[in-house]
Amino acid sequence: MPAQEIDHYRSLARLGRSDITIMKSRFLGYAGAALTEEEAKAFIARVRAENPEASAVLYGYTCGLSGQIQRYDDAHEPSGGLPILEALKRPGLAGAVCAVVRYWGGVKLGASNLGRAFGQAAILAIQDAHPCLYEKSLRLMLEFDYSLLGKLQHHLEHARCRLEDTSFGGTVTMTLLIKAADQDAFTQGIQDLTNARAELLPVETCYAGWEDDTQAE
Repeated sequence: MPAQEIDHYRSLARLGRSDITIMKSRFLGYAGAALTEEEAKAFIARVRAENPEASAVLYGYTCGLSGQIQRYDDAHEPSGGLPILEALKRPGLAGAVCAVVRYWGGVKLGASNLGRAFGQAAILAIQDAHPCLYEKSLRLMLEFDYSLLGKLQHHLEHARCRLEDTSFGGTVTMTLLIKAADQDAFTQGIQDLTNARAELLPVETCYAGWEDDTQAE
């Protein structure tokens, strides 16, 4: 986990895409999480590689846990990079990147229309990427006897956790993700349910995306 400690930041849950056509030019938007500038540059490079015939690839990103690293590029277009960056900043995203590809259709849009087109493609891609909260989280390993399997499965279905993996050997081992703020209550619930017969071990601390009711506008 990054050295800077915060409780949460707002980013994107998945890869988002958009596809719009304005005055014969096609604009393809791509948006996703990128906590570091290196991750953002790698994301942009992948977009370029997927669109070798594009007229231009513009981008913006807000990297770092507080979005302190902000960059955009117009790729020699009259406008477009800044509207992409603003589309990320408006909903308060950090650790996020958006690239918009243009396939020129032969009609000049003008700087103002072009900026709006790039901005619209960015907004739609960001919305499709599902803005969410990345909260400080704990990955845990839960190990227990087979006799507790049914009881724990039912409990975990209704608990504030995410089941990532289950393996079956001499005992059952589950890999779980919980919010760090829920650690005490979650641990106590497991211990009470199993009479302390299940072993719950920390694996790592990380940031993980959890559903957020608010959406990018």
